[in-house]
Amino acid sequence: MKELTTAEKVHDAFDKLGAGHAITVDLQLRATADQLLALDAQDPSGGPKLTRAQAEQMAGIGITVAVSSDKPVKDALQSASADTGKLDPSLNMDLTVHSGTGAVLAEVRAVSGKEYLKLDFAALSEIGPSDQGSAGDLADLRSMSASLPPSMGALKNLLQGKWVSIDPAKFASFSKSLQSSGSGSGTNAARPSAAPSLDAAQQKKLTDALTGVFEKDVHLTDKGTKDGIDTVELKAGNTRTLLADVQKQVFPVLKSIPGFPGGLPTSAPTGVPTTPAVATLGIDTSSGTLSSVALDAGQFDTKHPGTHLPLVLGFKDTAAAVSAPAGAVEFDPASLGDMMSGLVGGSDTAPLN
Repeated sequence: MKELTTAEKVHDAFDKLGAGHAITVDLQLRATADQLLALDAQDPSGGPKLTRAQAEQMAGIGITVAVSSDKPVKDALQSASADTGKLDPSLNMDLTVHSGTGAVLAEVRAVSGKEYLKLDFAALSEIGPSDQGSAGDLADLRSMSASLPPSMGALKNLLQGKWVSIDPAKFASFSKSLQSSGSGSGTNAARPSAAPSLDAAQQKKLTDALTGVFEKDVHLTDKGTKDGIDTVELKAGNTRTLLADVQKQVFPVLKSIPGFPGGLPTSAPTGVPTTPAVATLGIDTSSGTLSSVALDAGQFDTKHPGTHLPLVLGFKDTAAAVSAPAGAVEFDPASLGDMMSGLVGGSDTAPLN
């Protein structure tokens, strides 16, 4: 059997992402509290500074997404519709945002085409720099949730950190109605954009464009194998040149994809340093799948040498079982319309505080 080159290993590892029936992706900030405090001390803005307790909450903060389906995950994700809001009914997903101490800040689940949401506003308020107003805002939020009428039960649950359920199709319909009322019924502006759609030819164009940029600007080095993981270093000799070539070669392909949103930068990346950029990949030797991508974002801060902000993106080809949470109250988007109408209707008689 032919031995794969380092470049072929990397290509195959990325190509296998989502090819199975389950995947877990975990993005984590691997910075320590000391590194975050040092980074915050360099901020010249003069705003509120991190406390050590806040830095410890942020150190290790991350997002974990676990997805499973009866069909290949990439196929289930591609079949989701932006026009109707419908998810593939075979797709089950759990997205969790967690602090460095393990506290769950927010969680979203998708089970059998329905979505569920839970937010912990108290825990969220403890993340990042804050001033005395933050505690008051949290108290106001709790007071508001207690005074909501029964018709706003789902919003009350959400503000109190309880589960609410969401029907994506209802929210898509509600969004259309808002756009129609604001832009005029029947106009193109009133219709939501279709989801980006990649056919086989466009996928090949995008792959070829990315491969061309990598072959020109990125050098791959096999760093050896340990504990069943091949480590590959990716090094771009000039970060600005790499981004400029992505703009020239990849962005035109992205713009040609039906439904791809605009907003891609058009100006040359003159503010990007010309220093090298280094990342490392981990590839599972038994399956050939990607296991991790690691990057120290601190390397781009040329004004403060020695700054570290390590980020790690981890991958597993398994996912924990996801179930619908008990006691979730359905969040009807129509109640948002009623609330906004009430605010507008009452604005003539009651001044806003």
